[in-house]
Amino acid sequence: MTRRVGAIAAAVAALGGAALVFLAAPRLTVLNEGFRLEYGWTVLAGAALAAVGAIGLATILRPVGARAGCALLAVAAVVVGVQRGAWQVGADRTAISTRSLTDASRIAWSEVRQAHSDTETLHVSGAGSAAIDIRLSTLRPHDRATLERTISRRVQENAPAVGR
Repeated sequence: MTRRVGAIAAAVAALGGAALVFLAAPRLTVLNEGFRLEYGWTVLAGAALAAVGAIGLATILRPVGARAGCALLAVAAVVVGVQRGAWQVGADRTAISTRSLTDASRIAWSEVRQAHSDTETLHVSGAGSAAIDIRLSTLRPHDRATLERTISRRVQENAPAVGR
C-alpha cells in the first residue's frame, strides 16, 4: 500500500512539474526605459518538481524500461527548465537584446532596419545579419500588444530624420 501511495505521489509531482514547465507563459515586465520578457522562477521550480517526481518513480518502479523512461523524463525536465529559465528578451533605451543558454544577441535601436510580426513570431532585423525572433504564440494577448507597441515606438523614435 505504501509503495502505491509513493508511486502516485511521485507521478503527481512529475506531471505537475511538467505542466509548470510546458504550460507557463513568459512574463512581460514593463520598465521605465523598456521591458523584460522571461519565464521566471516557476519554470525552474516546475523542472525541479518534475525531476524529483520522475526520480521518485524510477526508484519505485521495477521494470528497467520504466526506470529508464523516468530517468529520461527527469533529464528532459531539467534541460527544458534550464533552457526556459535562462531565456530572456529585454530592451532598454539603447538596444533590444536576447539571451539564451547558448547565445546572446543585441541590436541597437539605431541599427534596427525592420520589425514585423506574423501570428507566431515578432522578427526584429538589424544591420547585416543581426536578427532577433520572439515567439509570440506563448504570450498573453495583452502582453503581445504591449510588446509590439513598445518595439514599434522605439524603432520610430530612433529612425533617421529623413525616414520620418
